Amino acid sequence: MTPGSSSGALSASIQANPNLAKKPTRKQVHALPKALLHDHLDGGLRPATIIELADEIGYDALPTDDPEELGRWFEESCNSKSLV
Repeated sequence: MTPGSSSGALSASIQANPNLAKKPTRKQVHALPKALLHDHLDGGLRPATIIELADEIGYDALPTDDPEELGRWFEESCNSKSLV
């Protein structure tokens, strides 16, 4: 690698701070911020939250605006064995 490349920059960083070369502890990894990369609306959000978010953006095509009914709708859709 040439100087200024990412490998060279990493090497310089490790030389400046030798702790960077150490494997992080389980506690350190646990404390790191996490990102949710994939989630499903059915189970990932409360039906009431979905209704609130839809209302905030002016979305009016939900099957219902009642949280209990929307929860049942999600459950029925989930068990329908259809992705549509």
